Amino acid sequence: MAERRTHERFLTKDIRGGMILASRVDILNLSLSGASIECDRRLNLGSKYAFKFKDPKRAITIEGTVVWSILGRSAKTECGENVPLYRAGVQFSDVLTDKARTLIDLIDSHKKIDESRLSGRFGIKPAIDAFLDYPFDFRTRKIGLDGLVIESEHELSEGKEFPMQMGIGEKTFRFIGKVVSCSSVADSSPVSYLLKIDFVGITDDNREILKEVIESVSATEGE
Repeated sequence: MAERRTHERFLTKDIRGGMILASRVDILNLSLSGASIECDRRLNLGSKYAFKFKDPKRAITIEGTVVWSILGRSAKTECGENVPLYRAGVQFSDVLTDKARTLIDLIDSHKKIDESRLSGRFGIKPAIDAFLDYPFDFRTRKIGLDGLVIESEHELSEGKEFPMQMGIGEKTFRFIGKVVSCSSVADSSPVSYLLKIDFVGITDDNREILKEVIESVSATEGE
């Protein structure tokens, strides 16, 4: 089916943006002070990430700093491909708040051993879902009133929606973007992808910023 666009899209230069991916992680152990986790990407030493833990009764988001990170092992995907799995140690930075009670309840409900003290780290049963918010950058190739085309080193699944933002001068354009298509860029090194993104959630203020961007880009394109 031929693609139909209501609005024209304009070529852009030097407009970069960022988005957040929620990546599932496995908890190796957990305490009030931090956690050891396993995930499918290397976490940068010293970087801060937002970690989300939840079970059927409660949910909590905690900021944590990576204090160590190593290649742990490899695992096979459903397609039989070997992929690396990384392990990292995370120190929590904002648990001396109301979040502490929720975290204590999570640990008490799902720790593998029957102990009442919470000063140490505990193995956790798989009933807790854990995610980390993983930020990454993209380059904008085209933009219009209904969406944009970006280039990224990350392959994203069609139909997924993500919070995204772009820095435009002193302003920040924020929106929810839906992945319409994803295709690899020929002969790119490292491998990169072109993603067509539709806007599915924009506030009135951000739509005004978008209009200003398009007016600027269209004027430059006509020079």
